[in-house]
Amino acid sequence: MGFASMNNNNAQTSPQDTTIFSKQFSFGQCLFVFFLIFLLVGGAWVAYKYIDLLQELDRCSEKTMAQVHELHQDLIACHKHNKGTF
Repeated sequence: MGFASMNNNNAQTSPQDTTIFSKQFSFGQCLFVFFLIFLLVGGAWVAYKYIDLLQELDRCSEKTMAQVHELHQDLIACHKHNKGTF
């Protein structure tokens, strides 16, 4: 009769799990991890856009240099053609 109401002190308890997945994280810790992931993704996006901009500038400078070379050749040809008129 009294045995049914007694606490069972001999019950086996499982050893405490020490893996990271069993830990409860606070809201602040989750927010901090989210912020770090946001910074990482944002930084990667900015780096991608910066590299894309550099490539675009390189393409524009190649085009500009080709145009400058063409204008220079035209100027040389014009100068040779009009050499005696100055």
